[in-house]
Amino acid sequence: MNSMKIRNEAITQMMTDKSIFQAVKEDSFKKEIDEIFVIASNDKDAVQKLLALGAITRIAFFIKALREPFFERLQPVFEYPIPSLQILDEADDRLYVAKALENTKYDDWFPGYLALEIFLEDKGTKTRESLVNNLVKHNKDFRCLLELSITAIDKLKQDKSISADQLLKRYVHVFALLRKVVATSSYTAHDDTGLVLQQLFVKATRGTSDTKYFKLKMAFADEIIYLIHSLIQIRFSLATEANTYLVLQSIKNWFGKSEWLLFLSRSESVKTVQSDLSEAVLILAKQGLSDAELLDFLVLTFATKDKAKPLLTSIADNSLAIPANIKTWLKSAGRITDSTDKTSISDSSLLNADQSIALLLLEASRLESILSMSEENISSSIEMFEPQLGDQTQTLFVRNRSILNSVKSLANKRSLQLSGSPGDITDYSPLEHNLISGKPMGVRKVRIVTPKVERIVRDRVSTVIAAQVEAIE
Repeated sequence: MNSMKIRNEAITQMMTDKSIFQAVKEDSFKKEIDEIFVIASNDKDAVQKLLALGAITRIAFFIKALREPFFERLQPVFEYPIPSLQILDEADDRLYVAKALENTKYDDWFPGYLALEIFLEDKGTKTRESLVNNLVKHNKDFRCLLELSITAIDKLKQDKSISADQLLKRYVHVFALLRKVVATSSYTAHDDTGLVLQQLFVKATRGTSDTKYFKLKMAFADEIIYLIHSLIQIRFSLATEANTYLVLQSIKNWFGKSEWLLFLSRSESVKTVQSDLSEAVLILAKQGLSDAELLDFLVLTFATKDKAKPLLTSIADNSLAIPANIKTWLKSAGRITDSTDKTSISDSSLLNADQSIALLLLEASRLESILSMSEENISSSIEMFEPQLGDQTQTLFVRNRSILNSVKSLANKRSLQLSGSPGDITDYSPLEHNLISGKPMGVRKVRIVTPKVERIVRDRVSTVIAAQVEAIE
């Protein structure tokens, strides 16, 4: 029996009979604690090190007055990665090390470590919850969480002892928990987050199509589809972006044909995202816009196109504001026969393309700002230290300026322009602003982080991309 195991048993007994309150005042026990801190700092025996970290955390949580000084004293231990929690047999031991990680300064190695441990943790539900809470607390970018998960899954799958069924089971545990925690947090999401979600699914399911348990496949597919809904809740403007739903096609391909139809008939997550898609198609239709790709994803959530038509007809008849050609397009499930309607739909698709042009305009603005601040300094430094690179540097700046001008010209042709500047303070408008920090309730003034892109046609102003703003306390 190893020394830290004996110490842990003694500490647990003292907690049970409450004698630890007197023990911490005695010099002999203080010396014992000093020895445990030494073991926690020692990298020679990984198991002893983790057991020592757990023992210190147990005491710190049991005696509140010791919590802050103990974790301050432990901080140097976490300046470097610690061994995997999985070398500890007892879930309770792993839990207390996870709690130690929650109560120390977050370091650069934490995100990758936490993400991998979340997937490695098989039976310790509370340990997994602690790890997820810690990861989510310090990473408020939804795409970042998905990317960390992709890297962790890649490492997890290198362990050939974990079967396809066991992999899927762990995925279900992790993403169900992740979705629950994200729902109670303030998050940001990027335009390409849907693409990253698809990449995650493809990576996770590679080599799992032969799993024997259809219910397990269903459970994982449900969790991924619910993540689409989470993404839309984080940033509703992504509901009208076809990229948000890309993973649906990958899920369909993963299932066999009969499995997919059975999944559609049983899945609640599909109904949820079907509702999101319906709202998105309706929003665009009221603006006289069509998006064939978005409509295809909505139809995909039905067994056949004919089964989708009643819903599409309902959307078309929802509002008198929907143009006749868009109504016809919806009721025919995306088919266009009349040449006039084809022209209208083509114009509509061009308006949808303005989203991409607007994003390009924002990036061009950021690049222009960087160039204006750094061009002179960079040129001076090159001239002083690397004069032979001077001509190449100037060519690079000239090319960048040319690209910027081309982007501005393209945006101008589509009547697009920026509105507002980073740092500006303005009144909050839910229609014009996407709040990236704070809750919308009660917000009056906001600070612009990224300007709005608007279209001005015949004095009519419409928002193409909402400004990214943060609430002012």
